Amino acid sequence: MRAMRHPDGLSSLLCCLVLTMTYGADRGRATDDTGETAQHLHAAIDEFQELRGTYLDERRRHLDELAGLDRQIARLESDRSRLAGEVRDATLRLHAVEQELTDTESSMKATQTFIGDGVERAQAAAGIIQRRIDSGIPYRRQARLEKLRRIADDLSADDVLRQAGGLERFLTVVAEEMRLMNRNEIWNALAPLDTMRSKYAYFFRLGLVNQAFVTEDGETVGLAAMGGTDAVWVTNLDADEKRMIRRVMRILRQQQPPRIVSMPFQRQATDRPAAEVNVPTLE
Repeated sequence: MRAMRHPDGLSSLLCCLVLTMTYGADRGRATDDTGETAQHLHAAIDEFQELRGTYLDERRRHLDELAGLDRQIARLESDRSRLAGEVRDATLRLHAVEQELTDTESSMKATQTFIGDGVERAQAAAGIIQRRIDSGIPYRRQARLEKLRRIADDLSADDVLRQAGGLERFLTVVAEEMRLMNRNEIWNALAPLDTMRSKYAYFFRLGLVNQAFVTEDGETVGLAAMGGTDAVWVTNLDADEKRMIRRVMRILRQQQPPRIVSMPFQRQATDRPAAEVNVPTLE
């Protein structure tokens, strides 16, 4: 019986050894698996941290870009508002300029019409003045006629501005003619009495009605002939006519008090009296 139990103990011992070896091998494998898992876990955590840092950096960069875009949008909106105000102001100014242009155009048309009417009247009046100068006393005749000639050229021009200038100068001539009509004048000049003799004489004009001269020695008296191209002076006057002219001369030279006196009638240059002399006038 004892011999039969011994092998059973050995079997038990072998079983224990097998179990021990099997448990130890399983425990070793479990330890290796845990370490590997831990390593994988640490690697995953590190990768996660790296990814999280990258995400946060990208998020901050994105937020900065959004903030910059918001600032740009704000500036653009401010510029848009400013430009919209400038456009409104420019539009209002443009409307004002257009209205001014319309008013100016209307005013120019009215001015052109006014100038056209004035030119027609001035041309007619200039013809009357020219005929009166031609048929009047020889006082500055050529100079006065030359002014009218230049004015007539301006009035007949196609340029409105030139017409306006001619109209303005014509009004000046009218004022000058009226001044000459309402003023008397006296001056001293050399009077050639004929082809061989000349004397200094006092000349006078009474408005644009009468013109005469008396030599300084009082011997020769002349009365201007009306009309003609030259200054024709009639010297074959009778005693009364000479006395009248000498009296007017003394009054104008303040050699006697003013008084109402008569003047001889002007001769026409076409009458061609027997005694006449061409004498220069004040030009």
